[in-house]
Amino acid sequence: MTVLELECKKDELREMIDMIESEETANRVGKYLKRMLTREHPLANTPSRN
Repeated sequence: MTVLELECKKDELREMIDMIESEETANRVGKYLKRMLTREHPLANTPSRN
């Protein structure tokens, strides 16, 4: 995926997020996105071992 395509996808997601109308939905979406991102990039969320 090119950088431009990724930016377009991010814009689409932002538009969908703007449609969230309840705190419950916002929390569920937030938890889901966090799980998805930690699965894709597991090392990005771990502390460095220096």
